[in-house]
Amino acid sequence: MVRTALDVNTKTGTLTIKTGIFCNYKNHHRDARRAILQQVALVRRAESLGFEEAWVREIQKIKCSTLLPRITYCADRSTTKVEHFITGKCLTQHHFSDFSVSPSILVLMAHLAGVTSTIRLGSAAVLLAFHNPIIVAESIATLDNLYNGRLSFGIAKGGPFPDQNKHFDTPTSESRPKTLEAMTLIHKLLYDTDVSFHGKYYECESVTVYPKPLQKHIPVYLATSDDEAIAFAALNSFGLMGGAPFSMDTLKNNVANYRAINSNGFDRLMLARFFFVAPTYDEAVSEALPFLRNFSQRMKAFRTRVESCDNNSQHLQPINGSKSCFDEDYLLENSIIGDVTTCRDKIKRFQDELHLGSIALNPCSLNLQKNLDSLTRYNQEVQNYV
Repeated sequence: MVRTALDVNTKTGTLTIKTGIFCNYKNHHRDARRAILQQVALVRRAESLGFEEAWVREIQKIKCSTLLPRITYCADRSTTKVEHFITGKCLTQHHFSDFSVSPSILVLMAHLAGVTSTIRLGSAAVLLAFHNPIIVAESIATLDNLYNGRLSFGIAKGGPFPDQNKHFDTPTSESRPKTLEAMTLIHKLLYDTDVSFHGKYYECESVTVYPKPLQKHIPVYLATSDDEAIAFAALNSFGLMGGAPFSMDTLKNNVANYRAINSNGFDRLMLARFFFVAPTYDEAVSEALPFLRNFSQRMKAFRTRVESCDNNSQHLQPINGSKSCFDEDYLLENSIIGDVTTCRDKIKRFQDELHLGSIALNPCSLNLQKNLDSLTRYNQEVQNYV
């Protein structure tokens, strides 16, 4: 039986949360096809175990000399103005170069629609500042029909990665306002007809997109810790997403800011966490540590590069003075990694302090079979106790 966020666990007497899997498409073995198919295998296993959700991460790849649109269009689809420019070098939208292979998130999600039937599929997240909102509205409405109403739509501004803004011709200072304005337009396009919109960044006149979504309202989530974006989410009854490195203090602050505006949004937080459960704590840590160490090293190297560009993103700032959210011990502390009891206790803490709606587990072994076994162990020994 698929649970809702308001079901009560008969064993603990507490509200249950939706369990999901977080798909990151990391290319540990330098084989992109293998990395993609492994994530498909994890989603299918999660669905067979009764997981309610799967979230797909967007990492965009920009090829050398790729022709890209300069996003300065305005008006309807028949008269959209699109300029073009040529990129000068190879780079990724994120910091992983060829280490993550999910540049086309909606394509990956369309494939998952064909190999699943019950699990809800969400984007985590579409970087709206770099997309045409009319095309995005058409795409997610089409996906919702393919999914038979199983779509959740997560968005983010992207960053703090200067190269992506440079090559998508979007100043860093405009990423967030463009994202929020694009979401406002997309929401109108999904549910209204003859939409006319005149914003700072986007304009259209008498546009109607087809098909319309199957769901009356597609659930929308924002990945953010920014006060303005949190207020936007709360005012529109959109949910929030918390990234795997987000600290408990950051999460609690985000939730408090949201609920100060929208007190009904207590079940609208999706939290992603690095995850691995094993028979013993030491076995779990030993299996997960190579993955976490790789992530830590890459993020620290990237942070140094970004700081040299005077980028002061809140996501790269030290925690409690000097401690980094990319330190191995910090990642272990804030992840759901350990034996069965440890994982139960960590999830219970998140549940008690944040009143979670959903938790998305990011399996962090470098071995596919061990990740599959860990999901099975979670289903058998953890899920029914949280």
